[in-house]
Amino acid sequence: MRRALPLCLTFLAASGALAFGCADTVEPAPAQVVLVIDSNARIPTDFNAMDVSVVSASAGPAHGNTYPLGEQGTHFPAYIPLVAGDNPNEPITVTITGLNQESGEKFIVNKVTMTEPKSGIKMLRMPLDFLCLGVLDCPTGQTCVAGTCAANAVDVTTLEDFSEDKVLGGSARECFDTDACFAAAAEVVISDGGAGCKTALSAVDSANYGLWYKADPKCANPATPGCIIPLDRDSSAGWQKSSDVVLLPQKVCDLEREGKVSVIGTLICKSKTVQIPQCKLSSYAGTPITPGAVPDGGIRVFDAGSPLVLGNKDSGK
Repeated sequence: MRRALPLCLTFLAASGALAFGCADTVEPAPAQVVLVIDSNARIPTDFNAMDVSVVSASAGPAHGNTYPLGEQGTHFPAYIPLVAGDNPNEPITVTITGLNQESGEKFIVNKVTMTEPKSGIKMLRMPLDFLCLGVLDCPTGQTCVAGTCAANAVDVTTLEDFSEDKVLGGSARECFDTDACFAAAAEVVISDGGAGCKTALSAVDSANYGLWYKADPKCANPATPGCIIPLDRDSSAGWQKSSDVVLLPQKVCDLEREGKVSVIGTLICKSKTVQIPQCKLSSYAGTPITPGAVPDGGIRVFDAGSPLVLGNKDSGK
């Protein structure tokens, strides 16, 4: 428990007169890394549960739990705050796995290694990216990024500061209506030449690109709800403007060549970014996601629990 310090405040009472009072405040929150977990996969079609594992090198498992996803389960984006322990150089391994809750079959894995944070409240995005479905065999020291294996070591000193606005659609709490925005989308031609996977550039501010998942027999018509996977603008796992073209992950061209997807585009909505979650994942029955607060400056974990203290075996489990 951190020591409380008295603080005298001036405030406007209900009567309109100034009043004075003293309240206790706590010392600044300890150093934290807030894991931000989101997905552009088709939940719960592609997987219906998420396993979260946090392991420290010296103390072993610090957290391990499986959370159901979907209307009656955990909504995205989800937060897990990792609070620094007594060893700032302690190596930590975080693994997020998308799986079938009934069979236990794994479909997607995102795994990172890092040391404990030393100061501030930082943010680490750990998406369960559609392009990584089925990529389960990355070598040690790597994880799937945009459909290919890449180094998974994270330097916590380079992480951006956490802010709910960066996760929940800004101060206006926008969300992206995938089905509505792609309702009248058209297929776009992509090429896989020397400059990588790309397509012609459209009006950037209102451009959105997505994947029409043709591999699903139910998705013969791209307007069928749940058949479009949106791609984030300015993201290595989505699309990026480069001169007069749009660059896409190589995995997109590979999937199109296999006949599993087609790239579609639309200009009727503001471009989706990692800061704007999908409406159908962050909200059900018109009720927006409203993360609750946790004492000590932490962020509520799936609407229940407390921040995980690194180095404490089985904390938060």
